[in-house]
Amino acid sequence: MNDSSSFSHEDASTPQNLPIQQLIAEGSTCCTYRVRLHGKLHTKKQLRSQYAGQEQYKNLLDKEFEIGYQLDFPTLPRYISKGEDELGPYILMDYVDGIPLDEFLRDEPQWFRKKSHRKHFAQQLLETLSYLHSRQILHLDIKPQNILITRVGHELRLLDFGFSYSDAYNISTGHSPSYAAPEQLNGERPYDARTDLYSAGLVFKLVYRSNTSIIRKLTQPQRDQRYASADQALKALNSHSSIIWLSIATSLFLATGLGLFLFMGKRSEDVPVVAIDSINRPLVESVPTI
Repeated sequence: MNDSSSFSHEDASTPQNLPIQQLIAEGSTCCTYRVRLHGKLHTKKQLRSQYAGQEQYKNLLDKEFEIGYQLDFPTLPRYISKGEDELGPYILMDYVDGIPLDEFLRDEPQWFRKKSHRKHFAQQLLETLSYLHSRQILHLDIKPQNILITRVGHELRLLDFGFSYSDAYNISTGHSPSYAAPEQLNGERPYDARTDLYSAGLVFKLVYRSNTSIIRKLTQPQRDQRYASADQALKALNSHSSIIWLSIATSLFLATGLGLFLFMGKRSEDVPVVAIDSINRPLVESVPTI
């Protein structure tokens, strides 16, 4: 039997038949396109036409590229190049086939009801922030719209460094009011790792659908009452999970031990008792049940 490989029959939903450039998202200052170059899909983020000639917005796009280009982490998209065409300045990134977190929560409400899925999400976001903070980078715009959940595997991807901070770009920062830390809303600079952790805590509250002790600490109004770092929050997350499993294991052990004790007690009612008399002769008698 000859079973040779061949191309599958394509339909209109496959990448080969997508338009060369297709609008997939619109923001306040930029539009995002899915583009096909040399047979590969990319994400193209481009300034809206009304901002294309304004230096301030061009600098923000340049900043995002310069920060993103130096990053190399599984949960972050790879920044490839920047340029300008007839529509204005743009940056080019690897395409991520995913769904914004807010849409994912609406379309897949069952996914995060599983504890392991919630913990995996929290670990990925905290590990990403730990990576960024170790390189003196603050994201400063953590929100569901900037987090993608991949269609395959439901993995986290963090996007958009337009409002971020780094040593080289420490002035042109911003935030989204609904997920901003109090110090961002009040303009209390300098910001630090705890600023990102506050926003992450608000995102966790959506995913967990509850206000756990870890989330409460992440979202304390006063910075000095929050976790000092993403690594500290990660340690608390893993310790909390270990305590839960230890509690479950202890409960199972006690329940099993009690069941065994009751079973052995029941069985012992009919077991002969052997006694030794004064001249060491064994006496055997049955103990009556009570």
